[in-house]
Order: sequence, then structure tokens, then C-alpha cells
Amino acid sequence: MQLKVGLVAGPEADPQEIADLGRELRKRLLEWDADEVEPERRPAPEGSKAVDAATWETLLVTFAASGGVLTTIIAGINAWVARRQTSTSVTIEINGNSLTLPTATEEERRELIQAFVKSLEEPDRE
Repeated sequence: MQLKVGLVAGPEADPQEIADLGRELRKRLLEWDADEVEPERRPAPEGSKAVDAATWETLLVTFAASGGVLTTIIAGINAWVARRQTSTSVTIEINGNSLTLPTATEEERRELIQAFVKSLEEPDRE
């Protein structure tokens, strides 16, 4: 399976700080049993000679669909956000569903996560 993890740093964050946060989160995601974590590649601006640039604002995470890895990854991201001393929030996107973990209380984030995971487990309603 694959999910996207988007970092939204506060307005005071500069590009280097965002890259550092992305690298740190990548390291943690690999510790939480992600198989692969890579920064998203974006096309270079039209007319430029640059190659596609990696952006640490969005990480593409590949992981096994079994064994509770998704729950482990989401719980890990939640704990990572809780430890941040800045206004960093994280958006997790999988199969067209998204969850934003803001700098909110632990209980608020826990409720958001429970609702998100439940929505992923429910069969599609047609």
C-alpha cells in the first residue's frame, strides 16, 4: 500500500527547516515499518533546465497492507506531531481519504485518528 504524508510547517519555517523536518519524519517512518519513504518529485518549472526536484513537504510511503503497519505508522506520526514545538501539522492521504493531524490536544488527535481508521475499514457504500 502507499500513502502520502504532507508536512505543513508554520509561516516562520524556511525551506531548510522544512527539509530537515521531512528528513527526520522519513527516518521515523522507516523505524515504524514503512518499506520505503521517498520525497515526492515535482516537475521543474516549465522552461527551466533543472531536473525534477524532490520536495520534503510531501513524502510517499510504501508499506505492507497487513500486520497493523498502517495503525503503527499513523500512531507514530501522531506522536511525532505531539512532540513538535512548532506549529507543524501533518496530512495523511490514502486511497482518496485524508486526515490532518494539527497541533491539537492528544485527545482531539486520537479522536481524529479513530474516525479516519474506521472510515478506511468500512466497505464502500454504494
